[in-house]
This record gives sequence, C-alpha cells and structure tokens, in this order.
Amino acid sequence: MKKTEGFLPGLLAVGIIAVGGEWLSTLIPGIGSITLALLLALLVGNFVPFGDKSVLVFRYAEKNLLAWATILLGFGLNLRTIAGISPVFLLIIVLMVTATLLFSRLFRPLTGTSLGWLLGAGNGICGNSAIAATAPLLRAPVAEVGLAVATVNILGTAGIFFFPPLAQLLGLNQQESALFTGATLQSVGHVVAAGFSIDPETGTLALLIKMGRILLLGPVVLSIGLLMKHEGKRPGIRQLIPYYVWGFLLASLLTSSQVFPVAGIKMLEKLGSYLLLIAMVGIGLGINLKQLLRLGPKTLLAGSGIFVLQILTVLILIWATRVVLV
Repeated sequence: MKKTEGFLPGLLAVGIIAVGGEWLSTLIPGIGSITLALLLALLVGNFVPFGDKSVLVFRYAEKNLLAWATILLGFGLNLRTIAGISPVFLLIIVLMVTATLLFSRLFRPLTGTSLGWLLGAGNGICGNSAIAATAPLLRAPVAEVGLAVATVNILGTAGIFFFPPLAQLLGLNQQESALFTGATLQSVGHVVAAGFSIDPETGTLALLIKMGRILLLGPVVLSIGLLMKHEGKRPGIRQLIPYYVWGFLLASLLTSSQVFPVAGIKMLEKLGSYLLLIAMVGIGLGINLKQLLRLGPKTLLAGSGIFVLQILTVLILIWATRVVLV
C-alpha cells in the first residue's frame, strides 16, 4: 500500500487536469480540450512541487500512453474514404504535405531538428495526433512537444476565423474552398469549424480531404525515420518503424475491413482521444516554464512561417488546376 501512495498525487493531478481541460473546452469555444489541459498542466507543473514518484507518473503518461493513443486513433481512419477523393485533390494533398515537411527544414535554425519536424508534421498532417506519433521517434524533449502542440493549435484556431472570409475574398468556388480548408488547417476540429462555417457541402468535402491527409501519417513518420537514419541519428529498424506506427496502420486496416462493429470502433477511437489528452497532460506537467518562454517566440515564428508557406502552396496548386483543367 505504501509503495503506491507516492504515485497518488501524480495520478490525481493528471486526472483532475484532464477533466478540467474537457470542462473548460465547453466554456471556451474554438480552443480544444488538449490545448487547455496542456496550459493547465504547464501552470500546475511549474508552481506545485511534486515528488519523484509523481514525476514517474507524468513520464509514463508522456511516453507509454502517447504511443497507445496513437495506435487507438488509427481506428478513426477508414482507408476506403480515399476512394471518394478526386485524383487531382489527392495529388495536391501529397504535394502539400511534402512541401510542408520541406518548409519545416527551412526553419531549422530557429527550432532545431526535432522541433522543426514536429511543427512540420503537426501543420502538414493532423495537428496533435501527428505530433504525438512523431515525438517518440524523434525522442523530442517534452518542452518541444508542448511548444509544437501549443503553436499548431494557436495557428489552427486563428485559421478557423480567417479562412472562410479569405476563401470568399479570393473568389474560391465550393470545391476550391473545401480543398483550401481541408488541405491546410491543422486538426479535424479546425477543418470542421472553418469548412461548415462556409456551408455544409464545403464542410463535408473539406473533412474528406482532411481524412486523405491523415492517411499520410504512417508514410510521413516512416520518411522522417529514414531521414533521421540517413543523418546518423536513428539507426536500427525498431527505431525506424516503432511499434505504434504498425499499430496505427493495423487499426486503420481493421476499421477499413469492417470486421469490427461500428460501435466498438467508435469506442476505441474515443479511448484513443482520452489517452492522447492524458498524455498531453503528462507532457505539460514535465515542461520547464523558463525553457518554454525561451523557445516560445522562435517556435511561434517558425510555425507561422510554415503555415503561411502552406497556404501559399495550396493556393498556387489551386490556381494551377484552374489553368490545366480549363
């Protein structure tokens, strides 16, 4: 009994902050529970003293639960959805994701290697989930993971408000608006909020395009692993393709095969979302606020630069399709 008592404060802190983040997200529209919980965890972790056993709880949430969250989130991906996306749109999605990862390398002097990759994956694919999937492979410090999550969510939240009027200002039609939104905004929540604020048809197509981006998560993580290995930083097949990547792909295949009941799939996907929330709380509790403030402005500048280049890339590709298809 005494052996487990030391872990109790850490377990309570993680649970209460996770619930607090969920609750606050219902009161503050436009900001997700993960971002709010991460901010709460950051404040608590820097102003409340915790013992060594509590720190072990936070590290377990950060590493183990993050990997399992990534696996379970794979149940939210149905590979069959790719059949509903135009081949031209698919090509644009692949080009945009590739370009975003290349853009992240441009800002390496500001961010360093691992944080740059986190920003590239988070901006290019699916926000928090992509950061969660990439962080263990990079062995990124918790401060960098927290910064990447905060930056990507700030940019995505801003995009919710300026994407719809920008699409109208640029004279984008319904399909182009959906492509602009679905191929650029960071998380599913950002895409849904911006797309459906234009109109329901745009929102539905934008969400489908977003699913196409998420399907690239596995190949992107593998590509980053290959590049890291090429740079002499990640030798070995086990580090190159971690178990959670295989698990993520297997979960996606199981969902696509329709072997499991839909209710069961939804339950597993929801569990993955909760584990991701708890993992981010663990990360937030382990972040040093002084280090965060030191890296924060540079990270926001780099993330904003990547985001602007993303937007320009998608708009150029939309213009190119107009020229080619007319």
